[in-house]
Amino acid sequence: MTKFMHVVRTPFSPTQKPNVRRFSIQKAFLDEYAYKLLPPVARSMYYFSLLNLPFEPRIKLLGILPIYRHDPIIHGFFSRFNLLRVLAIFNTNVRFESFPVVITKLFHLRYLQIRCFGNIPESISELQNLQTLICDGHSLDITLPEKIWMMKNLRYIRLGGASYLPSPRIDNKMPNLEELFSICYSSCTNEVFSSIPNLKRLTIRLPLSVGDNIPSQLIDMSSLRKLESIKFNWLLPFKNPINIFAFTTSLRTLSLTDCANFIWKDISSTFIMLPNLEELKLKSCRAEDDVWRLSDKDIFKSLKLLLLKYPNLKCWEASSDNFPNLKRLVLMNCNNLQEIPTDFGEICTLQSIELHNCSTSADESAINIVQEQEEMGNNILKVYISHGTMVNFLVDNVLHLLSENVLLIKAGDVEFSNLLKEVRCLKQFVDVAWKYHSESKQWDELVRDIQLTLFKAEDAIDEFVIQSKLNREKNKIGRVFDKVSHISNVRALVAEIKEIHYKATNFRQNN
Repeated sequence: MTKFMHVVRTPFSPTQKPNVRRFSIQKAFLDEYAYKLLPPVARSMYYFSLLNLPFEPRIKLLGILPIYRHDPIIHGFFSRFNLLRVLAIFNTNVRFESFPVVITKLFHLRYLQIRCFGNIPESISELQNLQTLICDGHSLDITLPEKIWMMKNLRYIRLGGASYLPSPRIDNKMPNLEELFSICYSSCTNEVFSSIPNLKRLTIRLPLSVGDNIPSQLIDMSSLRKLESIKFNWLLPFKNPINIFAFTTSLRTLSLTDCANFIWKDISSTFIMLPNLEELKLKSCRAEDDVWRLSDKDIFKSLKLLLLKYPNLKCWEASSDNFPNLKRLVLMNCNNLQEIPTDFGEICTLQSIELHNCSTSADESAINIVQEQEEMGNNILKVYISHGTMVNFLVDNVLHLLSENVLLIKAGDVEFSNLLKEVRCLKQFVDVAWKYHSESKQWDELVRDIQLTLFKAEDAIDEFVIQSKLNREKNKIGRVFDKVSHISNVRALVAEIKEIHYKATNFRQNN
């Protein structure tokens, strides 16, 4: 019986001569040339350790971070495995100075995940079987080559910074592309969108080099008839952003970050026109006015989740009829909000109201709504109030994601169960962390580590759930490497959280 995967948890030594096709390497090679013992017939390689290639052709940044250059050693390493279908380098300390051109010669690749600086080379188009391209690890703007439009099998693209995607030539499309993360605002043209007709998830960013020259072109998404999710991350306050979008009616989730100079009426008039919208998240979006008044005609028919973070909202006038299917209301840092509309208790689908660092009057209004419903025999609606840090919300949100998607993540039952256990332990510390709050550098570092890890956990759960849904449309091989790579991410997260537990214990003992 053939072993599905060979896992290297102890340092790889020259005495080992594995003859399997799938490797998960979790410890670095003891010998710099031990990689030559890996069989050339390898089909899948997952790296959680450093590559540990011969030192001479490498440079180091600050004496710590190895930056692998385009050189004969790199070429010799990757060219050995010309039958590879999956290459995933998860170790965050492995970054290439530029995209290793030799990788574009691995014709059979279907899944590629690396970290590198610089643009993607034209020769990427030689990977005609590639379905997943992940090239992140930095936030710099990059340019995709025009020949990427020749890659007809691409389903998933995720890049670190704002990525410029040139317009395709006539009749040149990527018909199978379903997810595109971090496309540059200026690339959101009719020519580009009409050439990716089956796109389902899209993230748009402004390039770092935009400065004060923020474009105002119309983004027409009407040709993306299968689009379900959009995220806009501006980094800079974006003026009057609502009216520059022509949304597609297939949209289910929408997240806007750092928008400004709009009016709350625009939110109502624009988004009620999206009949399938289920999730709306407005983060650090500051309107010109501070009153959101909804009329009887402003009905969010399908909305299930509404999240408002750092809004300059003072007065909110609405009724249960405006949100007939709302399940979860999340308010974060609504410092000026006077109260939650009292009629929200009449929303029969509403299960929870969550307030994080909101005004006292808003907290009290939520409590009154729940108490009134309990007196009427409705024990379904719950209220959660937190006045901790962002960490409190992140922990609660990760727990919510795990419990809400329990059926979909059953495929990774053991790993996700471990993650759930560790996050619950972390929550126990976070819930009482205010007692140990300190202005020390140690406290700041601990909070930063917790936040970064929880952000990773959110992304890991979201991506696993998304891929689980898409797997129904993928072939068998797609299911195999998608599941393995996501499960490996979760396993790494569990290890990170355990390390945080150790740091938290030491901090608590010393404070």
